[in-house]
Amino acid sequence: MKSGADQTVSFPGTVPYAEVPHVLSRHDIFLLASDYEGLPLSLLEAMGWGLVPVVSDLTSGIRELVDETTGKRVNPENLDGYAQEIIWLHYHRAEMARIRQNARAKVQREFSVTAMTDRWLKSLPSTNRAIEWPKRWSIRPPLTMPRPVYFSPPMRILRRLALRLRPRPNSTESLPNNRR
Repeated sequence: MKSGADQTVSFPGTVPYAEVPHVLSRHDIFLLASDYEGLPLSLLEAMGWGLVPVVSDLTSGIRELVDETTGKRVNPENLDGYAQEIIWLHYHRAEMARIRQNARAKVQREFSVTAMTDRWLKSLPSTNRAIEWPKRWSIRPPLTMPRPVYFSPPMRILRRLALRLRPRPNSTESLPNNRR
């Protein structure tokens, strides 16, 4: 639902991933009425775009993300509750704007690339010495690889050699005709 004269509810169904930003930019509210969830990526994306989440009050990751300052939680058994929260938001635009800002800020603060990188780095053991790459290591083929021999050391050397010997276009061959 987008504020203004054109207020609609849409259920777009399956949306190609490339079109998700366009769909999110046309809405104010993200409805997620689920019986079970972990921490839904769709919820993080919607909040990151500034949509106000109206979600099921589940004891999963949703509660960690959505509280009274970042969205609206509804008991999953209360189907009318979802509509009531959406209507409340419609009539309280200033509050919806505040929740929108809080939701977006929380996702940026706790789930941005920087925040996630910092979490990963904190989980690694700290050391005062420089980390060195191993001199030798073994690369194992993926478990579903039909021909694991392609990952053997001799085949890796042959593949690299073939790439080096492959003819490369000279600089004028790669330019369009009108640019030579």
